Amino acid sequence: MCNQVNVCHLDADCYDTALGPKCVCRNGFIGDGVSCTAIQDNCLTRPALCDRNAVCSRTSAGDFVCICNPGYRGDGSTCSPLNEKGNYLLFSQGMSIFRVPFYQAGSDRGRRILFKSGGTLVGLAADCKDRQFYYSDISTGTISRASLDNSTDSHVIIADLGSPEGLAVDWISRTLFFTDSALDRIEVSDLEGKYRKVLIDSDLVNPRAITVDPIEGKIYWTDWNRDGPKIEAANTDGTDRQVIVDTGLGLPNGLTFDLYRQQVCWSDAGTQKLECVRPDGSGRSIIYDLANYPFGLATFRDNFYWTDWHKNAIQSIPRGGEVLGASMLFPVGGNGKAYSIEPVASQCLPGTNECTYNNGGCPFLCLPTSNYDSTCACPDNIDQDECNQIFKS
Repeated sequence: MCNQVNVCHLDADCYDTALGPKCVCRNGFIGDGVSCTAIQDNCLTRPALCDRNAVCSRTSAGDFVCICNPGYRGDGSTCSPLNEKGNYLLFSQGMSIFRVPFYQAGSDRGRRILFKSGGTLVGLAADCKDRQFYYSDISTGTISRASLDNSTDSHVIIADLGSPEGLAVDWISRTLFFTDSALDRIEVSDLEGKYRKVLIDSDLVNPRAITVDPIEGKIYWTDWNRDGPKIEAANTDGTDRQVIVDTGLGLPNGLTFDLYRQQVCWSDAGTQKLECVRPDGSGRSIIYDLANYPFGLATFRDNFYWTDWHKNAIQSIPRGGEVLGASMLFPVGGNGKAYSIEPVASQCLPGTNECTYNNGGCPFLCLPTSNYDSTCACPDNIDQDECNQIFKS
């Protein structure tokens, strides 16, 4: 009877059944036989496309892609195990700072490494070279330093601040940058806090996050001024200041510099987005637009990580922004809001600048600038005439 029926789709076959002829779509097609459409070749229909250490996940666009499991790296079709020994995340929450593994196994969520009674620990930065980390306490207006390997060895290196909220370490030039949203300024010091210099103290309302590109000699910071939020850039000596983003912002809290992709990326609690731009402000792109109240932001290898005031976990997403990664639950013992987040690497990223060798020939602060140049800066707490005499000699 099938040879008398001419209603089947071109991609269907006709079969004689007890109930009469029946059109059936061929393999790779779906439909009622009269109408057949090709099945998209993806991991939903072909699970074998994914590596055994990957899962098939749906993207925000409705596509299905292979994503490597936590602890593995690759394109999803091929995944290889990561060696994360010595690599982890730090984040500040209330009076505490926690250490969290990138991939939480079983009940190991990480642990608290520092507790400061009565403190409000906000800013956080790590020095991969000397294995130190720096944190700010806005309740006392101080910045402290502690060892990554022995956090009980903690001491204040900078005091008399208003509300130090953002910290960034230039591990090449051996300097520390920090914002103060109460004094409305951006400063730099050496890593012992001895030589301090105000870089910018005008046209700032609420400077918060700060990040540094030590190779190109640039700093970037957010200002969450509700009447005009913006993201700015300058050379590390404060020169060549420019606004790179001043539209479509709400409360830009977190900031990070993606050294590999040469992008400035931020988290915004007002727009609920994670976004990136090139250092000159061009090429703006949205990484994720369904965040709740993101605060701190960090990037490590292929992923972004952020804290969120509405989540008791660290959130993550691949650089491509396709599918959310696994949430990293907070360790026990914390309370309050989670602020900054900082990756700690077992090795520093490669790179040099004009201050790499012999501090650039500078007696105090060597601050790299664009075009492979640098500035020997006089600290504010040293007599300027004395400093100039030292430079001349």
